[in-house]
This record gives sequence, structure tokens and C-alpha cells, in this order.
Amino acid sequence: MIEEISESILFNSESTLFNLEEYGYDEVNEFINLGLSLEPLFDNVSWILDIKEKLVDLNCIFNSSRGVRSGADKIFITSEKHVDDEYTFPILKNLSNVDRYHINVTDEYYFYTKDSISTIKSKGNINTIEYIKKIENTPVAINRKNKRKNAWYQADQKPQFADFATSINPGKRFFWVMFEEETVVNQRVTAFRLKYEHKNDKNLIHALLNTSVSIFMLMGSGFGRALGVTDLTKDGISQSYFLNPNLLSTKSKNMILNSWEKIKEKKVENIDIQLEDADWIKFNKLVYKEYGLPESVFELSRNSIFKLLNRRLNSKKI
Repeated sequence: MIEEISESILFNSESTLFNLEEYGYDEVNEFINLGLSLEPLFDNVSWILDIKEKLVDLNCIFNSSRGVRSGADKIFITSEKHVDDEYTFPILKNLSNVDRYHINVTDEYYFYTKDSISTIKSKGNINTIEYIKKIENTPVAINRKNKRKNAWYQADQKPQFADFATSINPGKRFFWVMFEEETVVNQRVTAFRLKYEHKNDKNLIHALLNTSVSIFMLMGSGFGRALGVTDLTKDGISQSYFLNPNLLSTKSKNMILNSWEKIKEKKVENIDIQLEDADWIKFNKLVYKEYGLPESVFELSRNSIFKLLNRRLNSKKI
């Protein structure tokens, strides 16, 4: 097999065993500046350069951060509200069990305070004092006492709020979730907060983040690694691009939002299933039409997603 591949490359002949794409130095820099890693360039993704004027850096629309690092999730993230309202925040721990595009409420809570025990008592926050007493002799608490002394009950990081989130360990589900109200997210999730001037376009931006072009840019910002896993990072995601909401007329925005209504109520599927969903295909084609882009953009972006996904999954077999 190696000899056959070598001969095909040497004599520039076609082969089913490999794919060869050639890019100029300037083109490669353009892809990198659009937030793509080098891995997607194993395929023909030149179509991205043809639509780059329709894209915008996520950093222009959002402020972002990694989700909160508590230092001890077992005592700071709970399924019940154990402490007083002043110190408790609804939190999304991860996206593995989320199968909807929209989240109204979460079922876990983050305990965070910087107050001393005496201050907590003086404020009359009895529930918090009782919870601290309840957990103070657990193995996790004892370990933190050795490191943090009297501040052991204070989580390592303040809440990281999000309007939108996506996973850094997506598996085969690449999507963006929107919160009804700003919600704290855990470090397994990236937190994206809309800048003030874009708050009115929240639902539109949610729709655009979940188009085939934007999903490909999200996937392409990372690398495939062992067992077919896609590895994304907060910094990589925040430097990627998506369709620019500022380029749309009011009429186009309303057309896209009307089409998105049906999609956002659907269950989030694995990306290979989603790519074949008739309603999602129709939604994407409408979006690209409103941007003045040819219908071929959908097929090109969908094919690029398929190829990128299949290469990563096939790495399991190597």
C-alpha cells in the first residue's frame, strides 16, 4: 500500500488511497486568520475564501471565557439548592445530556462566596452555615483545608456567565445552545456573552451559529485526536468565524428567524444525522440566499463537515 501511494504521488496519478490538496502560502495564512486549524486543509475548503466577506470573528460579537473552575465540584456543584440565594447560582455542568438548542432552567447549582464565616452568620444566612458544617469533614473538604486553610469553603473561581455555550468535547454533536437568562457554565463548556450592542439580535445570532458554515468553522477550529475525538479549546473557538449578523436587512433577519423557529424546537442530533435533516437543509439554503450566496455553499459546507468528521472517526481504525 505504501509503495502504491508513493508511486501515485510521484507520478501525480489518481488514487483512492489518499487525497492531495495544494494551497499557496498566502491562502494558508488566510485560513489560519479565519480561525481554522491546518487539519481541514487536507480537503478542498477553498469555498471558505469565496465567502469570507460574509463572516465575522466571534470576538467582535462576544466576550468569552472557559466555564467556571470550582476546585471541587463535589461540594460546590449540587443537584439541590443547599445554601442561601445570595451564594447560589444555576449552573450547566456539561452539554452531554442536553438535547435541545434552548435552555430555560438548569437542574444544578453553584455555591460561591468570598464572605468569611462571621460575615455569613451576621447576614443571617443560616442555610449556608448549615451546609458548610455538613460538608466540612468530608474527604474533599479536608483536602481543601490542607491547601486553602480557612478559605476551604470558598470555590476557586467566581461564576462564569453565558448567553451561549458550546462544548469543548462535542463527540459527534456540534451545536450552540442559548440560555433564556445568563447562566453559569462549568469548565467543560465555553461561555460566550453577547456584547451590549448585539443583545437585540440574540435569537438571530443563535440561528446563524447553528448553520452549516458556522458549524464547519467550529469543527475546523480544533483538531482530531485519538479514538476519533475532536479536541476544541476556548481560545480556538473564540478566534473562529461565523456568518455576520450585521450584513442582514430587517426583512432577511425576520425570514431567517421564522425558519429557525422550527429547527430550534428539534432534538439535537449527531451531526451526520443533522446534515440529512430536510428542515435543517431548507433552513440553511434560506440563510445563504438571504446573504446573497449561491445554493452550492450549503453542499460545499456539508461535504466539508462530512469529510472532516469521517477522517477523525476513521482514525480509530488506524
